[in-house]
Amino acid sequence: MSFCVVRRAVVMAVGACAFTGLAHAATLNTVPMQGPMVHVGIRYADHGHGPHFHIHIDPVIPTLTPLSVSHPGDSFNPIHPWYSDLDPSQEGRAFNRQYGFVLDGDSEPLPTGYGIWLRQISATPGLEVYRYRATPPTWEPIFGTDGSSDTFAWNLAMFHPAYTAPAPVGMLSLSAYSATYEAILVDASGNPTNVREEFTLYWNIIPEPSTGLLTLLGVGASAMLFRRRS
Repeated sequence: MSFCVVRRAVVMAVGACAFTGLAHAATLNTVPMQGPMVHVGIRYADHGHGPHFHIHIDPVIPTLTPLSVSHPGDSFNPIHPWYSDLDPSQEGRAFNRQYGFVLDGDSEPLPTGYGIWLRQISATPGLEVYRYRATPPTWEPIFGTDGSSDTFAWNLAMFHPAYTAPAPVGMLSLSAYSATYEAILVDASGNPTNVREEFTLYWNIIPEPSTGLLTLLGVGASAMLFRRRS
């Protein structure tokens, strides 16, 4: 089989997928998680050497994905605040909401009046974070995004920040983005204590469909060339 035939078959297959997506295009009013929840469990303990945190993160690396890949043909409703960042017709950033911050069920009670803050220590350039709510529609920069504070005063309820990054040009990049945080125990007056624990989150990122097609064609061409030389 010639490379031209392979290329034609791939183009037809991708075109068919795109047509199918467009045929069932929808206008989305919520931001998909892009996969099942990945727990970031934060547990407070006060035993042994004194108060401390345990951080447990599910062994899954989420993928930042453009809407054009996860939901071909769909778009976001332009009335919502995330439209300009995520819609394919606008900035079209790759995004993911799988990480869910949660107070571990085995956590011991915090001292009376104490709380937990989350601070972003560092992050891969280009990674942005937003506090998302569907109702009322909320897209609030957090963790240093757009000049916001790098510290988030957590109310201990589970929440799923929306992480976004520019959709790349090139092959799927493994562990291309990361962000390092620390959980901080704060006293009843809101003053940070020395009880804190660092942890790091990771993401893969997937390119736009056109880039993926070029990559696939390149792999096909290499395979055909190898067969011919053999």
